[in-house]
Amino acid sequence: MRLQLVGTRPGPHSHLGGLAAILVDGDRATVSPGALHAKSPVEQGVRWVDDPAQVPGARQYWVVWIAQGGAGGRGVRGAVASPMWIDRQAMVGYKHLARHVNDMSRALKGVIDLEGLSDAQRRAVGEAIRARAPQVWEATDPAVRAALGGEPAGTVGPAEGGPTSRDGAAPGDRDAATS
Repeated sequence: MRLQLVGTRPGPHSHLGGLAAILVDGDRATVSPGALHAKSPVEQGVRWVDDPAQVPGARQYWVVWIAQGGAGGRGVRGAVASPMWIDRQAMVGYKHLARHVNDMSRALKGVIDLEGLSDAQRRAVGEAIRARAPQVWEATDPAVRAALGGEPAGTVGPAEGGPTSRDGAAPGDRDAATS
């Protein structure tokens, strides 16, 4: 079984094959296929503005772009979190659209970058994957599962070809380089 994905059939959107979106609201995460087209439940009807200062009463949401196709073509190979701020009462929101598009591409390239998400939010993303497609979770590299809060700390070391951050460094590499 696969997560509900877009672009798994040949055609004009086949370049999106294996991409899913998980919407994070507080410490809750749900698979949200509509987010791939900016039509998640929280985005519908929102008027987007170019300046975050125009959305002073906004709540922060995250879209975590999930690329499938890791080990054996079934596991999660990339996960990148993109923020957005929405004032549901005023129906106004801000997100950096180019960043969201670039983050989709990075996830498809196998990058793991969950910077900005709390530990609880990372665990919620992992739980959303496990609940929706347990076999996808099981086929996911242990280092990626650890990044999603699914493995006890210290049980997975840096692995060759494992997750990388926004700057391409493996998790922890930046800390070691700066000490």
